[in-house]
Amino acid sequence: MERLKERLFDIPKELSPGSYEFEGKYGIKISFDLVDSDSSFDRCYAIYCDVDCVEGSYHPIYSITNLKIQTKNFSYNIKDHSRSTTLTWLPNLRSTESELSHSFVNVGPRHIYLIDEDGLFSRPIDLLGYFHELGHVETRSPDQLNAEYRTVKTNISSKGVKTEPVKKAAYRLQQEYDANEWMLSNTCRLFEDLDISSELTEYYVYLQQKSYHDSNRKRFFNPDSVLRA
Repeated sequence: MERLKERLFDIPKELSPGSYEFEGKYGIKISFDLVDSDSSFDRCYAIYCDVDCVEGSYHPIYSITNLKIQTKNFSYNIKDHSRSTTLTWLPNLRSTESELSHSFVNVGPRHIYLIDEDGLFSRPIDLLGYFHELGHVETRSPDQLNAEYRTVKTNISSKGVKTEPVKKAAYRLQQEYDANEWMLSNTCRLFEDLDISSELTEYYVYLQQKSYHDSNRKRFFNPDSVLRA
């Protein structure tokens, strides 16, 4: 995994709104614009305030626009998506868990949130995480997600909330699988150019998928929350 954490280019110590362009190892070129988005504080706070493994400052908050990633045999432009995608970045918020946990949060229609150094895309693991989240946007529309979750029964009573955790987890794991498949099929040339083997990217996918299995497994040991047929 250390190979995935190799820094591809030097990153600035301080950031401010403006245009950025980086060139680094293996011929990678990354450019984007940072736009002040502190007005998004309430929305970002609502997303992260109850996440135990996240700490740090909510300011500054940036929107990332005009993102382009290029290597010898790979070219990506965020404007080329069939579904428009909004990126919000909180560089001073960080995860206290592994980089396979929730550094990225894909919430709402076509919106990806990034924290810590993820928004610089300066390491292969950051690129893997970004394109995984993009896979969620590309493989499920908001209507499709809502249709899936509407089939999960929920019963609210004086005894509390009971649901179908196995069914909900199955949908979630399938969404993760589909996002990873999209990522692998659409970025193979990028990671080949970065001299990262398919075995290593597939191992990353295995670990990422396993993290979701592990987190969902805990829910199955709470029988009081399970809605029986």
